[in-house]
Amino acid sequence: MSTAKEWLADCTCYKSRQGRAWYPTRLLDCGIEGGTESTRLIDTSSNTVDGAYMTLSHCWGDAEGTLKLTTENYAECLCEIPMARLPQLYRDAVYVTRQLGVRYIWIDSICIIQQGDDLADWHREVGLMEHVYSNTFCNISALHAPNSRHSLFSTRNTDFLCPQTIQIAYDGQQTAFLIRDDPYWHDEFEDARLHTRGWVLQERFLSPRVLHFGRSQVFWECTERDISELYGQVRLIYEQRFKSLFHCRPGPSSSRRIDDLYGNWERIIAKFARCRLTYPSDKLVAISAVAKHMSVLLQDEYCAGIWRGNMEQGLEWSVDSVETARRDEVHIDHLIRGFSTGLAKGGRLRLRAAALKTATLVPRGPHSRATPLNSWRPDIDGLESLGDKAFVSVALDAPYEYQALLRGQRPLVRLAAEMGSGPQDVVPAAGLTILATTL
Repeated sequence: MSTAKEWLADCTCYKSRQGRAWYPTRLLDCGIEGGTESTRLIDTSSNTVDGAYMTLSHCWGDAEGTLKLTTENYAECLCEIPMARLPQLYRDAVYVTRQLGVRYIWIDSICIIQQGDDLADWHREVGLMEHVYSNTFCNISALHAPNSRHSLFSTRNTDFLCPQTIQIAYDGQQTAFLIRDDPYWHDEFEDARLHTRGWVLQERFLSPRVLHFGRSQVFWECTERDISELYGQVRLIYEQRFKSLFHCRPGPSSSRRIDDLYGNWERIIAKFARCRLTYPSDKLVAISAVAKHMSVLLQDEYCAGIWRGNMEQGLEWSVDSVETARRDEVHIDHLIRGFSTGLAKGGRLRLRAAALKTATLVPRGPHSRATPLNSWRPDIDGLESLGDKAFVSVALDAPYEYQALLRGQRPLVRLAAEMGSGPQDVVPAAGLTILATTL
């Protein structure tokens, strides 16, 4: 914990926010270091709260063994929650909170009523997520714990993990080489289990400072810098620029800064689309706190995933004119010019004199990643497809990229698709749906 304390001492992200005290509806009172082993839930509206609070980002997993706040145990939790009753991950989070000199921590399953009130409290508290995380002293991130029964910490061999210097003879001279794990940032940090969870994305982006506990090391992420415990400051221009813009102050902005913010929103949505949600109905609400924060920075109106001031770009398609006469055939070379950059089930389309239709690429039999070439039949609302060669890009929600030449009724089409998360790695016979037009 000494390294984490040094990072906190050097960071000014939270210091600049002091004087704007805001507290969640409820907090877990951890007491002080060396004090009682018990914790308790407090209602901040009826209790005097002094000082900062921490937050915890974690995977619920199967939720077995996770302590949940209900209408039945509410009064009991206000009196006392023995440490032995907390799952291992929560006990570790309380330990970290005390070690950093903070008394309170916010944990979703304990600080939001999960059962007994028809989710009334949950719906109310979800609307406060922007404030919960943007006002935290520091967010604790359990990168690889699959559920609350697992520990925040892990046993490790630092001699194996730390960079090693070796001597190699080259051209008759001994030369020193440093051996290090280059892809560690993506392997252990960006691709961590926690970062595949949809709700966690806004927790990470809204928190001014995050202390990430990985399998082999601890990571620090704030608006000023990213640090790896073993390798020091991480120089990731993309991430640093993004976080700096995201936590900038609202107010009059240059057109370039606004464009950057719109671009950052697109990056957020692209990352969010790759995350998993236990309940698909949470798709909009799980990103709503980020949208609220962005609306202040952009001074723009949020419309279910897109911004009014950036409507055409956000919709990913537009119609130039409707004066061209309707034709009975569909020309594939007009559907998509170049590779699309959209998310699953669609892409960036420029529609000309368009009547929107649905195009389905239907495979002739099963298609797997191991099959190099297969025939596909373009079916556009029953119309025959005509035209020259064209590029069509379809993104499936899976990790591997697969490319093949696909022969339609007449044209030769190249399909770039991501394949591979299903048990048999097979494209369903129903085909893949994209947007198309008649001209």
